[in-house]
Amino acid sequence: KKGPGQGGPPPGGGPAYGQADAAQVEVSSGDATVTEEEAGRDQSNTTLFVGGLDTSVTDAMLHQAFASFGDVIYCRCPPGKSCGFVQFGTREAAQLALDGMQGQMIGRCRLRVSWGKAGVGK
Repeated sequence: KKGPGQGGPPPGGGPAYGQADAAQVEVSSGDATVTEEEAGRDQSNTTLFVGGLDTSVTDAMLHQAFASFGDVIYCRCPPGKSCGFVQFGTREAAQLALDGMQGQMIGRCRLRVSWGKAGVGK
């Protein structure tokens, strides 16, 4: 089952790459899927979906990239996938990380950060 952003950019890297209506972006973890908009409205949600990762990025590398924003309680990069999940101890830390890491680079890859499904690491 493919998640968002795993098809790569359109030919020529046009402006549509990485842009979508928030209500249409789906964030999937396991067998539950919620829209980014729904996940962002849940004030108890502290989980971020991180897309655009190189498949060589490890859990430890992702943790290191996000740790400066607050207490990271869970960090996971599924093997062979170009995405990961980071769960923070507080909503405020997660919001700071979402705002601060959006579009940042890890290696040669530009991150796409959005709200993930609450409780991914539980």
